[in-house]
Amino acid sequence: ELGDAALDVASSDGDWGVLSPGTTYTITADGQISPLTAEGAYEINDVLFWDIEGGTAYGSPIQVTFTLPPYFTGDGGSGFARIPYSVTATSAGWFNEDPAPGVYYQPIDPRVPNTVYLNDGVSAFIGLGGVLSIPANVPSADVNTTYEGVFILTAAYTGF
Repeated sequence: ELGDAALDVASSDGDWGVLSPGTTYTITADGQISPLTAEGAYEINDVLFWDIEGGTAYGSPIQVTFTLPPYFTGDGGSGFARIPYSVTATSAGWFNEDPAPGVYYQPIDPRVPNTVYLNDGVSAFIGLGGVLSIPANVPSADVNTTYEGVFILTAAYTGF
């Protein structure tokens, strides 16, 4: 904590919709998905993002680092298919407002530490997409399962 400028990070759960076996999906940081989901959507239901608030520290540099899962697992425990997950140099993004489809953002690489800056509302928003490769041979018992992954964003003041 630096004076009254404590750094607070809050996350939102993402929901990438109903996806089809045998398809590789690319999701952008603002929630657009390609190809269309099994429901015909071109954007996801809920963008996976973090809201970083810095008290009164307008313009402060914040270093963000991700810890990402290599795959998603079925929410029923072990025994479900694993859905491979990866990222590219532009899978994450730094926003000045809540991430949503069509909202401008600066792409960032989630594989390396990045420096972002708090806006005039002393917040920064980080959205995350990625690449999901749904295996073609997902067992039929696993098809209607919700899959989950744990994503961690670490944020710290830097540059003082």
